[in-house]
Amino acid sequence: MADLRCYLTTAGIAAENNAKQFGTTLKITEMVFDGTYLADEQNPENLTDVINPVLTVPCSTSISDDGQTLTFKGSILVEQGGFNVWGIGLKTDSGVLYGYARSKGDKILTEDEGATESVRYAVDIITKNADVIEIKINQSAVYADLEDVDNAIKAHEAKPDPHPQYIQWDNLVGFRFHESIHGFDRTQIALKGDGTEVLRADFPKLWAIAESTAVDQALIDANPTLYAANYGTGDGATTFTMPNYGLMPWEAAAGMYGAAGTTVDDQIQNVEGDLNIRGFNELGQLVSGGNGALRYKSGSNTNNTSAQSNIGQQSNIYFDASLSARTGAYTRPKTNFSDVWIIHGEQAA
Repeated sequence: MADLRCYLTTAGIAAENNAKQFGTTLKITEMVFDGTYLADEQNPENLTDVINPVLTVPCSTSISDDGQTLTFKGSILVEQGGFNVWGIGLKTDSGVLYGYARSKGDKILTEDEGATESVRYAVDIITKNADVIEIKINQSAVYADLEDVDNAIKAHEAKPDPHPQYIQWDNLVGFRFHESIHGFDRTQIALKGDGTEVLRADFPKLWAIAESTAVDQALIDANPTLYAANYGTGDGATTFTMPNYGLMPWEAAAGMYGAAGTTVDDQIQNVEGDLNIRGFNELGQLVSGGNGALRYKSGSNTNNTSAQSNIGQQSNIYFDASLSARTGAYTRPKTNFSDVWIIHGEQAA
């Protein structure tokens, strides 16, 4: 049976030793496929070059957990076939044959012969000098196999912050968003700001933010509108309550009209009007005109003279804000209503 083990060549061992002695690194850059079989009686360690190089490709590598096994991989593309693989050599960037392994003469088909996919070769080398090996790869010419992809994904997922360019959920805890369009379960990421009482243990990240500013629940229960923008202490031990933005639907940016987290009473702009009031005259009419929200309704005219008391003249003065402004049952600005959600930061169940 042919010896298919991969051997470090004498030249490769010397290159490792030189790298350790001079504090440099060894760059393994190429995998070379041999079209001629190395006779069984010949020792691969003595080779200084591949016997009959038929194809040279870039190689990638991985290192075992114990730091002693190097795995080199190279791909033969569909359009590169048309030979038998009788040996595989690994070369440094300076052309030193670092390692060599016999192969079984695999036939690499051409496209005309029916090849439909690339062929990947992997070669393992055991060395105690893995720390001096630097792998230099042309990423545009190296193709990953499923094992490479799985390993890359595992390494990626193991990172504490694999995507530092993106904001994390923990940085969004407590942020609010308004949404009037329904279509997905927002409870997967947020709680509605409607005064709901929730368990602190279920939403510890949100409670950690709310705890320092939470208002005593008794105060909220006594005047929910005044504290509508505040978290409540709940039962004081295991729960807390969400802000109840539905009780204060007209929010504004904090600034000159109010501080963040406070609530102010409603008010309207001043409504004005005026009437003309005359002294007694021969017509007996005391009031005329009317602007803004003030009007009058004329009473009977008795045509009293100026010397008379005019007690027969009656005028009905009334105030009606709808004459100068839009009115309703309660004061409000022009408003668009939507649900208010607060991001809780917990993983979806």
